[in-house]
Amino acid sequence: MTREEFEHLYNQYSAAIYANIRKMVKPADVAEDILQDVFTVLWTNRAKLDPTQPIGNWLFVVSYHRSISYLKKKLRENTVPAADLTLVDIPAEPKVDEKYYSAQIDILNNAVDHLPPHKQKVFRLYHFENKTFDEIAQELNLSVASVRFYLKQSRALIRQYVNEHFAPAAGISLLLLLVTIP
Repeated sequence: MTREEFEHLYNQYSAAIYANIRKMVKPADVAEDILQDVFTVLWTNRAKLDPTQPIGNWLFVVSYHRSISYLKKKLRENTVPAADLTLVDIPAEPKVDEKYYSAQIDILNNAVDHLPPHKQKVFRLYHFENKTFDEIAQELNLSVASVRFYLKQSRALIRQYVNEHFAPAAGISLLLLLVTIP
């Protein structure tokens, strides 16, 4: 992977990866640090990556694991030392099925691509770029009520599209969770 290819990947995926991180990690500065860490790991491991696998999936999985690690660390820092506890039950880190996660992302992207342009823009700004209703309204020169309405309609259209085209495939829980978030 050349530096130019790396920069292209960063430009292509950084906003979506950052939004993914921010869904779990609220402090923006920490989320930015995790984002930089994810791309540092990409650069460090570039020779080891399988070129037949989509890099976006790998980036999302790494960002998920880095975010979970940060949250676990913060939890440990804010809890009672283990020596003071009689029993500690730390749940195992959930395994992520990359193919399943990749399929979820592909289905969502396909459904979003079928939205009318103005609804697609609102949906992407809110869910992929983590912008607030006010920021979207200002950027698109809309009222906040219009942004909320477009987002509600977008989610309904995505649910309908998914049910019509992908429901028989089952296993769309992550996607349906995303489009039912208020």
